[in-house]
This record gives sequence, C-alpha cells and structure tokens, in this order.
Amino acid sequence: MIIEEVSRFLIGILIGIPLGAYAYKKSYLEKKAAVLSILFSGVYLLAGVGVFITSLFFFFSSSTLTRLNFEYKRSIGASEKESGRSLAQVIGAGGVAALLSVLYVFSPHNIGNALLVGVYVAIASSNADTWAAEIGSLSKSKPRLITRPSQVVEAGTSGGVTMLGTFGSLLGSFLTAAVAILISMVEHPTLAKIEIFSVIFILGWLGEVVDSLVGATLQVKYYCPKCNTLTDKRIHRCGSETIHVSGYTYITNEVTNIIATSVVSIAAIALELL
Repeated sequence: MIIEEVSRFLIGILIGIPLGAYAYKKSYLEKKAAVLSILFSGVYLLAGVGVFITSLFFFFSSSTLTRLNFEYKRSIGASEKESGRSLAQVIGAGGVAALLSVLYVFSPHNIGNALLVGVYVAIASSNADTWAAEIGSLSKSKPRLITRPSQVVEAGTSGGVTMLGTFGSLLGSFLTAAVAILISMVEHPTLAKIEIFSVIFILGWLGEVVDSLVGATLQVKYYCPKCNTLTDKRIHRCGSETIHVSGYTYITNEVTNIIATSVVSIAAIALELL
C-alpha cells in the first residue's frame, strides 16, 4: 500500500516538473511558487486522478483569466504581478486542498469520502475566488464593499464585489464541481451524485462569499487621501503613502484565502459525516 502511494506521489512530481516549468516560463508563477506547485502536483495525485485533474483545471483556467485584458487590469491597479503569483499566493490558494489530500490518503475508510469532498470544495472555493477577482475587475461598475454597499472601493480590493464578479465566482465553482463529478463517475462512483455536486458547487461559491466578508472586516485596509479610496496596499498605485484605517496587518489576502477555504471545507466534511 505504501509503495502504491509513494509511486503516485512521485508520478505527480514527474508530471508537475514540466507543468511547473511551463507556468514559470509563461509568468503564471514566480520561481519559488513554481517549485511548490510541483510538490502540490505530487500531493494532489496522491489523493487521486480526480483531485489532480480538478486542480489543473483550477490552475490553468484561473491563469488564463488572469492574463485576460491584462493591460487594462494593470492600468486600474487590479492585475497580478507580471512575474506571476507568489509562493504565499500558491499556499493561500492550494494549501488547504493539499493538507486535506494528505489527510484523505491516511484517513480511516469511513471518513475518506468526506475528506475527499472537502478537498474538492477547497479547490472550488479557490477557483470561485480567483474567477470573481479576474472577471469582476473587468466590470464597468466600481466594486462596493460587501459589508457596506454604499462604500465604493478600487478594483482588486478584498471585500469589494460586483455583479460581474459574483457571476464569475458562481461559474468558477460550478465548472469545478462539474469536473470533479465527471471524473468521479469513473474513479469514485459513490461520489457521482447530484447531492455531492451541489455541496461542492454551493460551498465552493460560499467560500468566495466568506473570503469577501473576511476581506472586508478582518483583512488590513488602507485609505489613500489623494485618491479618496480604500485599498489593500500600503503604498497606493498613485504612489502616495496610505493610512491604516481598519483590519489586522497580519491578515493578508493569502491568510484570508486560507480562512475562507478552511471554513467551507470543514463545513463540507461535517455535512458528509452527518
């Protein structure tokens, strides 16, 4: 049994090496982030082909959307760095799913399916969050703080929502759930149910909602007096130094991601164990 698991992990690493190199070459990921993505490839395949393919769908669909209208996003301060996503961002987006994947492999049989659903929900949540940000930044209407709809924030600010971004998050979670269930028909037929699809889809989307709520209430927020706007950045894109107005400085966007994916994944596991 251990030999089989080690073999799957190593195969995942071998597949992940060219994928990580490609992601680095295309500036989807920075160098350290690309190295970690290779390790995650091994961990995800360790949990099964379904988790591995679903994680690939998340990564490449999100990376493609990140590059969509990139120059426009950069002009409004809503783009990712040109060098790609950082190590911290990869941990924030994929860390919970990776941890649950390891727990799934070494868990008792009676809770295995619940943990696997938790993995899929974590991936769906991360995808919903990324699609919301990348599609929402193209909205013609300015984002509004989810906890205070009257408060306009700049594009890319955590906690800011638009109707277009909400549509993006729903679509991102829906497609992630669809990929997971389609592969489960072959790999884990007991999971190929409309009820499981609904759990992955709904909780995946709710993960983005939780992310926005945490982003609006706990994540650090700054105010730019020159531009009269809230931002996540200590130095605003206009070059002005901002003023800390709310949130905790240690709750960054990556910490917010981990909180949100953890909450909905735990909820999914609890539902499956009931």
